[in-house]
Amino acid sequence: MRSTVPNTRIRRVSRSARPLRARASATFAGRELRVKSAQRRLQEGQAIVLIALLIMVLFAMLGLAIDSGRAYVDRRDQQAAVDAAALAAGDWYENFQDLTGSAIPKAKQIYANNLHLYAGPTSDVHSHTTVGVNNNLDQDTWVTTYAGGYVLTTVATDTQFNGYEFQLSTTHGLPLVEACARAGTHYADLTGEVLFVRDAIDRCDALLREAKTA
Repeated sequence: MRSTVPNTRIRRVSRSARPLRARASATFAGRELRVKSAQRRLQEGQAIVLIALLIMVLFAMLGLAIDSGRAYVDRRDQQAAVDAAALAAGDWYENFQDLTGSAIPKAKQIYANNLHLYAGPTSDVHSHTTVGVNNNLDQDTWVTTYAGGYVLTTVATDTQFNGYEFQLSTTHGLPLVEACARAGTHYADLTGEVLFVRDAIDRCDALLREAKTA
């Protein structure tokens, strides 16, 4: 009597061979999916160019923000200083009735102290004229220049009945640009706000023309 024993080893090998083929086909399929197209290869590196351009834009915006902030702070400080000086001039003249001895000197001192200009003025020019319908009212003007390009203009006008009227204005000049203009510099890179560049041109154009003709 014969008995037949099935060959289980062959079956096990045949079963294990199927997943091997499946894994191999999946691996080859994955490699085919990862192959880059020609158009994609041409687009490589574009992010670096965009990042470089964005960095330049960010730096330009940062510089504009810094210049604008400094200009705003400088304008605010000058406004506070000239307002305090005008109030001091009126107060001292009302109390002492002395224009050149107390009112104007105290106004200049208050202006300089508010802007921390402790070195004193570098120049002080005084002029006198008469105004009014009959040209019988005195008007005195002082143009005081301080270090750093600060200029204080004080105008005291006699109102005949109510004492003096004080008008004070201040400007912060551009000493570096003015120095370049006086030296006849051929090129100067002015960076900042449009109004700053326009003001620099208006102030220094005549100086530059004089330096070129000298």
